[in-house]
Amino acid sequence: MKKALFTILTAILLSLTANAQPYKNAVGISFGPNWTGPDHNLGVQWNHFLSEKTNLDVRALYNFNWGPIFEGLYEWDVYIGEGGFRFYGGPGVHFGFVPNYNGKGDACAAFGFTGAAGFEYVFSKVPLAISIDWRPYLTWQPKLDNKAKFGYSGIDFGFKYCF
Repeated sequence: MKKALFTILTAILLSLTANAQPYKNAVGISFGPNWTGPDHNLGVQWNHFLSEKTNLDVRALYNFNWGPIFEGLYEWDVYIGEGGFRFYGGPGVHFGFVPNYNGKGDACAAFGFTGAAGFEYVFSKVPLAISIDWRPYLTWQPKLDNKAKFGYSGIDFGFKYCF
């Protein structure tokens, strides 16, 4: 039993270190439905690999409840097995505008910190990737109140063209 467990753990650890990044850049769309409220996100994203294990993720989103949001994240990547799966996660920042925060047409800025944790699969025969991630954030909207608020945009789905 101990030999079988050791063999399985060794195989898993070796598979995590195998494989290189399957692309250098990717552009695509990102959609984040919020099933409990009106905070749906839709936007474009760009990924650029800095090395085999790090990448930049830049997104320009429109949140249907709050308005436009711009995000930039630095992500670490762990490849899973010999296929096109990878786990990624990392910190970043965001900046956005809330065009009608009080129902009277008044606008305010929102900014803060963003995080990401997700999985991606890159198809081997076509230059496409699909992803799913969770994006928590800590944001501050000065005109609304003086407190930073923690939240998350739910689960985001991404579809990217890789090159």
